[in-house]
Amino acid sequence: MIMRKRRKKHIKENNLLLEEATYTGEIDNPTEIYIIQYDDQSFKKTRLKRNEIPNLAVQRGLAWIQVKGLNDSDWLQDIADKFNIPQLGLQDVLQPQIIARIEEYDNLIMASLKYHLFSEEKNPMTSEQVSIVMEKDLIITFQETDSDIFDEIEKAIEKNTAHLRVRPADYIFLLLINHIFSNYIEILNRLENTFELMEEELLDTYNTEDDFRLRLKEHRQIYQTMKQSILPLKDGINKIQVDRKSVV
Repeated sequence: MIMRKRRKKHIKENNLLLEEATYTGEIDNPTEIYIIQYDDQSFKKTRLKRNEIPNLAVQRGLAWIQVKGLNDSDWLQDIADKFNIPQLGLQDVLQPQIIARIEEYDNLIMASLKYHLFSEEKNPMTSEQVSIVMEKDLIITFQETDSDIFDEIEKAIEKNTAHLRVRPADYIFLLLINHIFSNYIEILNRLENTFELMEEELLDTYNTEDDFRLRLKEHRQIYQTMKQSILPLKDGINKIQVDRKSVV
């Protein structure tokens, strides 16, 4: 999975009092939008053009709109206007600095999460903002990059694995969130193994070299980042599972 390079720029928060929103992240990725429309008999994926958004019609079955790259704020505003995403929700999409959370609005539920890639190399972890919107018969995912985060789920829907094409929107919504959580669990397991190895190294050699201290500090920071990605979502996930939203 390839993550786009980050660009250094002055980061400012969106003003919640203004009817506009701009991307405040650091990932330089052009915006591309796709729509997948499917039912029990068919599956079709199409790349959308800007002028197709206002007249876009969701046909029978369920639609999944994939927004990859958040730099074109005007185009994302068109998506928000078309599908009645509140301005506060759009600002959350475009502001990767916010904490992970799940918000309920009158007509939709929206999850803002972080997707992490962990490596033992020089830059041990990279992250990107992922937002998932659920409305009746509609899922919209927003990513900072064009990475293949949800490709497994898309392929499973195309093949109709586990009868996914007849599942309601809330099922797909939770499936996408669960996929992010599986990523968290995998990274936490790898971190736990790494900590054990580092502790053994410390006890065996009394290693006080700067490199060891740096590695230990980096992995502790990654662990804290993972906690910040997971803990704020706990109450929101429980609420969705107990109280099925009326929009579905």
